[in-house]
Amino acid sequence: SGVSKYLPRMVVRSKNYIGRSNWAVDAYFKGYIDEVRIFNKALSQPHIISYMNKWHKCELCCANLEKGLIISTYDTSRGYRGYPQNHGEFQELIRRYATEDYLFGSNITSNIQGSGNPFGSDDRYLTIFHGYIKISKAGKYSFAVDGDDAVEVSIDGQVVAGWYGGHGRCGCTAHKGSIVLDEGYHIIEYHQQEYYGADNYYLYWMPPDSKTYSIVPSDVLFHCEKREEKQPTGEYYDLIINDIYIDGKTVYYRIQNLGNGTINSSVSYLYVDGKLVGRDTVDIMAGGQMNTEWFPYEIDLSENNHTVTVVADGNNAIEEINEENNDRTENFKATSIGKPDLIITSIYIDGETIYYRIQNIGNKIAESSYTYLYVDGKLVSKDRVGIIAPQQTNTEGFDYKWHISGDRGEIKIVADGNNAIIEENEKNNERIEDVTASQKGRPDLIITDIFIGGNLVYYRIQNTGDAVADNSTTTLTINGETIATNIERNIQPGEMITRSFTYTWRSLEEGEARTVTVTADAMDTVEESDENNNQRTETFAEKNTSSASTGNVDLVILDIFLSGDQINYRIQNLGSETVMSSTTYVYVNNQLVGVDQVGIMAGGQTNTEGLDYPWRNLREGDVIKIIADGPNNIQETNELNNEKTYTI
Repeated sequence: SGVSKYLPRMVVRSKNYIGRSNWAVDAYFKGYIDEVRIFNKALSQPHIISYMNKWHKCELCCANLEKGLIISTYDTSRGYRGYPQNHGEFQELIRRYATEDYLFGSNITSNIQGSGNPFGSDDRYLTIFHGYIKISKAGKYSFAVDGDDAVEVSIDGQVVAGWYGGHGRCGCTAHKGSIVLDEGYHIIEYHQQEYYGADNYYLYWMPPDSKTYSIVPSDVLFHCEKREEKQPTGEYYDLIINDIYIDGKTVYYRIQNLGNGTINSSVSYLYVDGKLVGRDTVDIMAGGQMNTEWFPYEIDLSENNHTVTVVADGNNAIEEINEENNDRTENFKATSIGKPDLIITSIYIDGETIYYRIQNIGNKIAESSYTYLYVDGKLVSKDRVGIIAPQQTNTEGFDYKWHISGDRGEIKIVADGNNAIIEENEKNNERIEDVTASQKGRPDLIITDIFIGGNLVYYRIQNTGDAVADNSTTTLTINGETIATNIERNIQPGEMITRSFTYTWRSLEEGEARTVTVTADAMDTVEESDENNNQRTETFAEKNTSSASTGNVDLVILDIFLSGDQINYRIQNLGSETVMSSTTYVYVNNQLVGVDQVGIMAGGQTNTEGLDYPWRNLREGDVIKIIADGPNNIQETNELNNEKTYTI
């Protein structure tokens, strides 16, 4: 009776193309027809194995399907800001960043349920899970995605479910879709993008014979991938550029030797807008060592954009195991022609108050603005925010008493709610959180570092959750024996604290190693959003003490500067003899907050070093002090010139 509105419209083309994605331009498959096979049903395991072997031009390189999916993460910190708002923007993000140049790492995972980047930074990254899902019974399957931030899942190339934009985990299956699947193996791919704050990913399904959603189990997820692992033998070298940044008008970069052999010296080249403008000689670099270096060249970003490229071993003087990974390029925008860009990076609830973090990710000051709060779709409050400098993050709160109605509530916060500020991106101002009655505003305590300073064991504890962590107990365990405890008092969301235990650390004896574990909330008195990430373990082993020179050695700190999330400093050996290694102590307001190991330094050599530390949380007037040879292990010609201070 009548024509169904769901029948597809017939499309007639005068020419047939394979894989054409844009009829307006020549965006279609170019190649040989025997490179393409079109399947009209699910693939069996023998089919997959056969096609994979032919693709890789080898027999039995994938003899059987293996359990688990391949998980790969990619660095999106170099140029990408905000969140994909739809599948098309997700595809563009993947096209740009899912390459070997941006790869953090890759491995096998059992299913799609968890949090964090296992291979790198937990901020500004992209995760791709891919493999096959085994369908034992043909029928209609429903899938749901949840996570922080944007997430989506596709099967056989068709997007089944997605939740885009910036948001936290909802703990729900509201973002769902369905697909009819034949019995057999189907290609599955899951994408997750994280900007700042919490990060997680979940995939649920509801098979035809079920009435409820559950996590897709590991026994139906497989992969078939040839993974060639080239293991070099003997001594080899491999220089890469890890980062480029500009402080003032100076170009800094981080260079690392991925090889196992020591490089006596190398020359890095600096190109600005394609023109060679500077060279920097890098001193001794042991295997695995990373240095922060700089060029004696000033770059002016006051009026024009510039493209900056740094090339390790620019004169190709070193024979490396990989000669194609020496360069890195970054695009820097002019400060005078940029715009502010306000985003909401996180939302959390403490009691009846809704708090949020707002950041200006643009390169111009954001004048005073209003942030709007919506609860369950209704505008309920406005918060006036003061001036925010580029890259600055503020924590703000609304004058509104929040109560959840029912089992679930939606909170939406919009930066520049009245659209009064002209921004670089006008589509990334809002963040939405779905909060359930059971999960609202929980803290989450983690141990971010353990280090030895003098005869004390230090640790950094951070609350990465969305609510205040009430009093808790932190324990110190050495070689399986718990020997000290600390009481932590009311750690605020996002707050990081450096502390030490009242335990005397004795020097390691020759050949001795100790396993040190620090556990946050050891008594399990704090109800956290994640109860499985409270512990950190480090192994400390006796090192060769021949580095403690007794000749003409004199270590000084030349200067201190701040960049990214690091406290950086330049250290020089004013003496004439080589120091094989040394230890630098970093203090904030006279409290030891970090220990940095410095590699080989010849007589007269200068190194630029850095320590990860959230210095942006410091206030005006706070003092950073850095001391070369902090534990005083090295006998120097001058023992009174090791330290330098920097006032915020």
